[in-house]
Amino acid sequence: MALAHFRFRISAPSFRPTTQCNFESVPMSLSLAQLRAVDAVARHGQISRAAQSLGLSQPSISNQIQTFEAAWQIRFFDRDGYTITVRPDAEALLGRIRLALDLFNEIETGLTAQSAMEASTLSLGFSAHRLIMPALAKFVAHHPDIRISTLGAPSFDLLKAVKRGEIHLASISSPEAPAGLHAVEVARRKLVVYGKRDHPLLANAHIDLADLDGVSMVLWNENSGSRRQFDTICAAQKIFPKVAMAVNTLDVSYAAVAAGIGLGVAVEHEVQEDEYVKIASLQADGAEVGQYLVCLKGAELRPQIASFIEIAQETAAAFL
Repeated sequence: MALAHFRFRISAPSFRPTTQCNFESVPMSLSLAQLRAVDAVARHGQISRAAQSLGLSQPSISNQIQTFEAAWQIRFFDRDGYTITVRPDAEALLGRIRLALDLFNEIETGLTAQSAMEASTLSLGFSAHRLIMPALAKFVAHHPDIRISTLGAPSFDLLKAVKRGEIHLASISSPEAPAGLHAVEVARRKLVVYGKRDHPLLANAHIDLADLDGVSMVLWNENSGSRRQFDTICAAQKIFPKVAMAVNTLDVSYAAVAAGIGLGVAVEHEVQEDEYVKIASLQADGAEVGQYLVCLKGAELRPQIASFIEIAQETAAAFL
């Protein structure tokens, strides 16, 4: 069902003006066509591909973009020949545009579906799959008609994806709630150190931060929430571990640690002790992070996101 004349107002974005514009002659409203054009160009990086994806002509897409930028006196895109990229200071607004398009699509679906939850989707990002899996399993059982896509990545990469509207919801590790987003703290968890079972520093159930000075370690990359907090507390106490390897996935981290390359740091319950690795609680001020569910402000009103947050809060107790 197409609503060709759908229009609404938003507050003017705070970008630096690029041209002088007579606001008396330019309507300060957005059309659905403009939002779809902006989204398509951002996704495809070219006017031609964006036009093809929407089934429109290239001049039509170019006109929508030009009208959008002129009306709001902004530069939303950087252009390099035929390649177009979103300006860094426009990424937050792009996320809001994608949220608006998602909500509009749900309105259309709701006009024809028996339930607002039918034929809907949820794209979920997570930095630690073990911590989110109980909630995900319960959500799937409660809402079998919702199509779910997932993205595993470090916490600060997931925050960027949420802000750009690439995923609806993310489970991240962070010492505090990220600014500018709707954030719900599900739990606070300690940092732990894990390593090969015969590692001498893991003889006890606890390990002091000072014992890690100069010790070889396998750590997540610097976009990881737990890695950033570990670096913060090390800097505060002037402890300097040796980073033998920086990794991007838990599987690689576990394999490297089990092989004896170094000790690893994880969020409590992110790694399980087994015949190959042993775990010790890290003793240091600030050696903890919060597990947060984050989405764009306003997106928490979407029924599938609200339901997932509620279920995650209920299932978090399973780890406590």
